[in-house]
Amino acid sequence: MPLERNNCAKQMPGLMVAIVAVAALSVGPSTSQGQVLAPRSPQTLPTLPHPVLPPPPPPPYTLIHNFDCTLYATGAAADGCSPDGPGYLAQGRDGNLYGTVPSGGNLTYPKYDGGTIFSIGPNSPFPFAVIYTLGFNATDGMASHSGLTMGMDGVFYGTAEHGGAASGGNGSVFSFGGNGFTTLSPAFSGGLGGGYPWAPPIEAPDGNLYGVTNGGSTQKGVIYRCSPTTSQCVSPLYAFNVNVTDALVFGFDGYLYGTTQAGSANAQGAFSTIGGGTVFRIPLTAAGTVQPTFLHNFDPNAMVPSAAGGQVLDGSVPKGSVMIASDGNLYGTTSGGGSGGQGVIYQLNPSSGAYRVLHAFSTYTTTFTANQQQYSAKVSDGSGSESGLVQGSDGFLYGVATTGGPLGGSLGGLVPVCTYSPNTGCGTLFKIDTSGNNFAVIYSFGQVIQCSPTVTSDNGSFPVSTPTLHTNGKIYGMTTRGGCRDNYGALYSFDAGLKPFVSIVGGSRWVNVGSKVGVIGQGFNSTTGVFLGNSTTPLGKLSVQIFSDTYMEVSVPQLLGRTHISVQMPSGTLTSPQFICTPPPAPGLASIC
Repeated sequence: MPLERNNCAKQMPGLMVAIVAVAALSVGPSTSQGQVLAPRSPQTLPTLPHPVLPPPPPPPYTLIHNFDCTLYATGAAADGCSPDGPGYLAQGRDGNLYGTVPSGGNLTYPKYDGGTIFSIGPNSPFPFAVIYTLGFNATDGMASHSGLTMGMDGVFYGTAEHGGAASGGNGSVFSFGGNGFTTLSPAFSGGLGGGYPWAPPIEAPDGNLYGVTNGGSTQKGVIYRCSPTTSQCVSPLYAFNVNVTDALVFGFDGYLYGTTQAGSANAQGAFSTIGGGTVFRIPLTAAGTVQPTFLHNFDPNAMVPSAAGGQVLDGSVPKGSVMIASDGNLYGTTSGGGSGGQGVIYQLNPSSGAYRVLHAFSTYTTTFTANQQQYSAKVSDGSGSESGLVQGSDGFLYGVATTGGPLGGSLGGLVPVCTYSPNTGCGTLFKIDTSGNNFAVIYSFGQVIQCSPTVTSDNGSFPVSTPTLHTNGKIYGMTTRGGCRDNYGALYSFDAGLKPFVSIVGGSRWVNVGSKVGVIGQGFNSTTGVFLGNSTTPLGKLSVQIFSDTYMEVSVPQLLGRTHISVQMPSGTLTSPQFICTPPPAPGLASIC
């Protein structure tokens, strides 16, 4: 069997060396006269170690929690379930992830469950805990689709679509942290003030919270501002009168950026509710009402530049937020439009307005060989993306599409088709670089798992939440269905091989000289130094106060331009992808940012 022996040698060379050695010892050496000497006694043979094969690497995708809305004897579904978009997961100072789901909870009649706030550890065994239950007839509101964002003081912020006594049942903005659960009011009138928010607010460098609503009886899609200090909100700063479901993003240029699902703006900046959606920005320093600047109108019938050159159809209905990459450009997805009619990934320069499509999601037929036969399968690389993007330490953009993956039949088990929705697929996790090259689907959701000897399900399907990149380098997110608890949804992690990093609390922002900047990460108890600048060009050590292995604060000693924070450890240097910058020392002076 020479062929098998050669294959074995390629797979386990150590084992082949051992076999050859045993054969030589058994035959024994010959003399120069050709006489064969007696073989050595078996007792003199050396003990040969068995080859030790390394354990197989863990799978990149891990189902880390099954949501559950099963009604228990108390009448409560304590866990919470049915994650929805935008569904942000926020990394806390303790390294755990915090989020919300819109259904379930541990309240009993006559109160009604309105979803939960939960935490989960990022590492096995992934400890999960419900830390608060929202209630319909309470002042806190119910049905939190938003997920959470974390403020610079470590407090989490979110919204509830319904309830909230201060807003007459039209939704609420809430905080959750050291002082427990608090609603900010008055928030939404449901009329001119909008209502029914889906997205969480974000804390801007001016200390205020900014957000958008999705609905309202008279005006919907309004921009609002809240003060965490006074717990008072002002709404509307501006009303689009179209649906807005994802969060605003602060840009280092002092603007807040966002998207509308519909509408368009003319050359004079007047907004109309007719159109395929927009990308807009508002100035951060504006008081009272604001006037957005519209940077792009989506139109699925318009031809726009593509990354590959030439012209392609534009996308439409952007449900996810934009993200600002390290090159300063805006990136996002649309849920529809494009040459394949399944949405696009786009790039937008906020300064010049230059726009192009990086990738159009589509469905195609691929061929492969198995069992010495050729097969063809129908595959969608993604469709209907409702989430934003994140940028990894490798520079790639990562995101999810709500549906997509292998379609149709499984060809006798050769193709891992999503069984829940084989004609649409159960979603994809993808990556692409900022030039629009090297697009790849790195995971198809809806893989069958064995939950018990008699029960099978899938390990998560229909991802709707924007992926979160933890400082440990892994991606985390939620799916609205799947899991081993009657398809109530799942939490997952994905290891794309990205390097760990540290993150500035509050993101890229202005700071004052002498102020303290929060930094989250891991392994801080082993820190050997913290520097302004990256690991190759440190600008100087900072005064550091380490509160835990996952949180520290550093003081800013001098005026700075755009500067990273680097943390040196025995294992290497971790650098923040975000910047800090000191503002000009007096009004009227040019900013050095």
